[in-house]
Amino acid sequence: MTEIEFVECEEFGALEISAKRLMIDGEITLDPRIVDRGYLNVSLVKGQVVFRADRYVGLIPINANIVLRVRSRAKIANLAQMIVKSGIAPNAIADFARGYLPRFVTGTDIEKIYYAPLIRGAEKILDLGMMKTYIEIENPPAWRGRLLVSDTIKRYRAHNIRYRGEFDYKTLSYSGPENIALKHGLKIVRSWLQANDMRNPAIVRVDRALAAMEAIPDVTANIASLIQQIGRSAGRLPSQYAYYRDPLWTTYLLLQKQLPEISADGFINLESLIVDISKVFEAFIRKVLEEKSSERGWQIVDGNLKPFSFFIDNGDYHVQPDIVIIKDGHPAALLDVKYKPAPKEADRYEVLSFMNAIGIAKGGFVLPQRDGVSSRFMGQTLGGRELSLLRFDLAADEMEKEATRLFDNVERLMSGEHAYG
Repeated sequence: MTEIEFVECEEFGALEISAKRLMIDGEITLDPRIVDRGYLNVSLVKGQVVFRADRYVGLIPINANIVLRVRSRAKIANLAQMIVKSGIAPNAIADFARGYLPRFVTGTDIEKIYYAPLIRGAEKILDLGMMKTYIEIENPPAWRGRLLVSDTIKRYRAHNIRYRGEFDYKTLSYSGPENIALKHGLKIVRSWLQANDMRNPAIVRVDRALAAMEAIPDVTANIASLIQQIGRSAGRLPSQYAYYRDPLWTTYLLLQKQLPEISADGFINLESLIVDISKVFEAFIRKVLEEKSSERGWQIVDGNLKPFSFFIDNGDYHVQPDIVIIKDGHPAALLDVKYKPAPKEADRYEVLSFMNAIGIAKGGFVLPQRDGVSSRFMGQTLGGRELSLLRFDLAADEMEKEATRLFDNVERLMSGEHAYG
């Protein structure tokens, strides 16, 4: 088997690879999925193929021989928290599985990041009620459940056995993969706390939660299979179990550390995980503002889900701003979240048109902070529209403090103050 070559670049960066290195069987070969799905921008410059990453980070296969690792500017711990809060899971290229060195997938002390939100989520689940799912019984009572005609014919009638039947017997139970994974995650963080922080009062809370989940079975299947199950489940939870979302995503990320099966040669198998950090950043910022605005009685509206009319006398045209803040029942501010170094001219025109259509005087952008650039007031138009540019530091040591700083700046924007922190 051809040895896979790993190359790296930073997000928003460009990587040049000679056409010769991309040849397979005498032809330049690119994985069609990186072009079709827009994972990378590809161009040809003076015999060099230039790959540019803008909104995706992670492991991206260029072809069968070369894999590009796009490094996020955000700390891995911060990126993980963003994914949990946003609820947007990484994409996986299903047919791409290769051997990776463990440094690509594992981190140290990730329990330190996840234990607090996981315990809070578990306590909320136990308070509001655990979810029940249909579980298949392996050895059901005779002649119970749904008769599987096809299986019966194949297994019994083909051998001239007339009075046997194959049955599918399921029952509602708390022993679904969601609760099994949650319990397993709690056990992981408990072990970590016992080993690293024995006096932490969180241990008592974990023990209380595990005692309430005593009837939930322990993990018996492959951990990788369980991760896949909860990854699918977290994305399509029934509305009445929405409170499962954050703890499930936390568990999903926590269990990633348990996923690798290290073989004799020190490599592991992992699907190529690709994070659309642009979507994650937008959903994360919206969630932060939702949580902190509730204390003020404000409402955060996602214009992508609830568009606003462009014209007051014609409902055929709409605008879809990322965030509209409703105060006292009226639109008070508008924010457009962009995962890019700076807004372009078209972005400014778009936001101003949104503000004009909705009748909002104050608005602007939320962008990641980089290279020491800070939040600032951009200016006021002749029509009285004020635009500001707010920054969020993805490399912050404490994400909660950074979230508070962003919200304070949003309050200043709404009040007309421009001395942003």
